[in-house]
Amino acid sequence: TTEIYTLSLHDALPIWEIHHDTRVQRLAWGPRTSQLVAPRCLEFATSGTDHKLRIFRTDATEVNVKLLKGHSDYINGIAFEPETGELVISCSDDHTARMWDTSAGALLHTFHLNSPGMSVCWHPSEAGKLLVAQKSGLISLFNSSNYSPILTLDCCSSPLLGADWCLSNSSLVAAAVFSDIVYFDLSKPSLPTERRSIHADGARTVSFSRSADSLVATIGKPGATLKVCQHRSRLVVVDNQKKIIGGGLSWQIGRAHV
Repeated sequence: TTEIYTLSLHDALPIWEIHHDTRVQRLAWGPRTSQLVAPRCLEFATSGTDHKLRIFRTDATEVNVKLLKGHSDYINGIAFEPETGELVISCSDDHTARMWDTSAGALLHTFHLNSPGMSVCWHPSEAGKLLVAQKSGLISLFNSSNYSPILTLDCCSSPLLGADWCLSNSSLVAAAVFSDIVYFDLSKPSLPTERRSIHADGARTVSFSRSADSLVATIGKPGATLKVCQHRSRLVVVDNQKKIIGGGLSWQIGRAHV
């Protein structure tokens, strides 16, 4: 869609209707977003089919947008720095991940990758570290201040289409790689701690529950089906065989939403 609607969760009434110049590919909320306490603010970043990153901010009186140019192909992942939102990271099919200053709209650093960047994550309790996952199956941690590499995880297979960093357990990382979900323990980063086949024809999205590290939601083929698993016991607690028409996956206190 080329329209973005922000709604109040209390009464489902629109707060803003924002025109987007191109079809929206990805959207990420900034940590300064608040509608419950003053100052009220909406802040989010989007990527479009024109390969540009847009930062939207509104204080309920007007919408300000910054257009960030630099990527030369589709942007697959966006993440705000979780404490202040002054930085945002994006990764793209152009084999780069790019760090931006959200206030100035300036490019701060380019991470050169050996394959398309598929996911980026910033962890609230590990703000000095940045996770970048590549289609080749490599997941790298970088120092977000000096941009130096910290460690690299190898899924030993590809293509990697999605990755997530567990909010409730910062040592736990998961990746959707071909038909498998691959888990890593960052305290023991040499090899994956677990590999489990979950979607026979390919997994494309993985997301940890926001309140517990035991539940993991995935979307994959055939038919873009949704599954929620307890990864320690390998118990599948949700298996939705209906085809899902949608492009994202999120959690609301223990429930997965597409």
